Amino acid sequence: MGFELNKSYSGFRLTKKEEITELKSLGLFFEHDVTGAELLVLENDDDNKVFSATFRTPPENDTGIAHILEHSVLCGSKNFPVKEPFVELMKGSLQTFLNAMTFPDKTMYPVASRNQKDFYNLMNVYLDAVFYPNISEETFKQEGWHYELNNPEDEIVYKGVVLNEMKGEFSSPESCIDRQLAHSLFPSTPYGFESGGDPVSIPDLSYEEFKAFHRKHYHPSNSRLFLYGDGDTLSYLKYLQDQYLKDFERMEVDTSVPHQRSFRKAKRKTLTYPISSHESLEKKTFVLVGYKLDKAVNHEHCLGFSILSHLLLGTSASPLRKALITSELGSEVIGGGFDDNRADTIFAVGLKGTDPEKEDEVLALIDSTLHGLVSNGIEEDMIRSAVNSIDFRLREGNFGGFPKGIVYNIQALGSWLYDKNPFSHLRFEKVMRKIKKRMHKGYFEDLIIRFLIENKHRSILVAVPKPGLAKKLEAKERKILKLVKQKLSSDDIDQLIAETKKLQELQLAPDSPEALSTLPSLEIEDVPKEIEKYPLEIKHHGDTKILFHELFTNDIAYIQIGFNSHSVPTEMIS
Repeated sequence: MGFELNKSYSGFRLTKKEEITELKSLGLFFEHDVTGAELLVLENDDDNKVFSATFRTPPENDTGIAHILEHSVLCGSKNFPVKEPFVELMKGSLQTFLNAMTFPDKTMYPVASRNQKDFYNLMNVYLDAVFYPNISEETFKQEGWHYELNNPEDEIVYKGVVLNEMKGEFSSPESCIDRQLAHSLFPSTPYGFESGGDPVSIPDLSYEEFKAFHRKHYHPSNSRLFLYGDGDTLSYLKYLQDQYLKDFERMEVDTSVPHQRSFRKAKRKTLTYPISSHESLEKKTFVLVGYKLDKAVNHEHCLGFSILSHLLLGTSASPLRKALITSELGSEVIGGGFDDNRADTIFAVGLKGTDPEKEDEVLALIDSTLHGLVSNGIEEDMIRSAVNSIDFRLREGNFGGFPKGIVYNIQALGSWLYDKNPFSHLRFEKVMRKIKKRMHKGYFEDLIIRFLIENKHRSILVAVPKPGLAKKLEAKERKILKLVKQKLSSDDIDQLIAETKKLQELQLAPDSPEALSTLPSLEIEDVPKEIEKYPLEIKHHGDTKILFHELFTNDIAYIQIGFNSHSVPTEMIS
């Protein structure tokens, strides 16, 4: 149907409407009249339908509260009181995607399915999970952290899914240096904290803080809902209103993300990471430099720097990658290049497998390579190749195992999460044309000068191995837990043992048949019997048969040529 601007549909007022030709989609942007919940709809003929609920969740400390909550809301809810809805849904669903993700400033709950009934089932379970999770104290202990004590004579230990996960993350030097880079570049913002949770700080989180975070952040007034595909938008609007949003009022909540004030000079920090005492220290140092760039809402900047990042690092022939690898100063390039997952974007590059005394050489090589590209000019073929690669990637929309709708949702959040036009990052044709017009007129050289060479807002991180560090950290944790136990009375110890046993019994207990029956599932009659048919036209050119499939491919032509190899000797076929 034809939606009219500023008109309400099932409690949702349409505020923006645009044809997004790049995605062959009609973009509709609604605001819920009562709660202020925002909804972005991309209508198209893709039957791989996507729904997601995203909440802005900037951290205020290192306890990993957003990460723990992401795990916990999917451990049972008001209408679906089962312990692991993920696992159970897999058994009776045709889902093409089912997950949840914690980002540095947002938490996202996406689902996808090509079956309409299944899609509604998944939406129902996820909406119930985010708005009405059970999040009992036992769930908090299981997913976050708790003290475990099985016998009075035992030592107390920390346990918890997220706690253990983050201990693994913090034992990886690559993970640590990447995380510390963001903290170093944005110290006065939420990005100065660890959204996943620092293992040292996770036990500082209380159950009361955990519940309060959900009340504040997991409210429709702080939500950004997303729908994609060939479903009926009016039916979706009615469903969202009647099943969930009608029960909420508007809530004033400030989860805005501030920008970091620019540095006057570069920062430098040395990190240590654990290795075993018998390992050599040689060639185990990491050197990384990262730069704060422009705001993520600037689409031209993001697209331009994506191209520049590919040009500098994307292939074995890329000049910065090639210079670093052929220098033999280290074993592998690190940093990942351009990153737009925060309000301010980042460019990072460095080397692993080097030594502390080579830090200056690594940094000087990066600097001289960038200066050389500016003074000599970047080769035109290299620029054209990088531009074409990113252009092709955007047009093709092939995102591996990810349904397209989820990737488009993440792209839209690049502006939408920061209260700008949700359509801006989905459109690339106009911006790409603008870049192509200037690409051989110093466009990328200017980006290098402004954001890399002359940019004082940078951080240099050096991660060096430290034998025995893991044992030292373990000893420190045992000392803390020993002091905790010393402060407990005998009654307290008995209570802790009882709580440990209760949690273990709950974890082992199966869901009741009554609880399992609440989860929706598909019946055999809900599965279409017909296979999907693609358009096929058979043409002939001389003796050659041509199979032509007319599909939307965003101006990309795909050609596959097959030759009859019957006459080729077997030994010549490899």
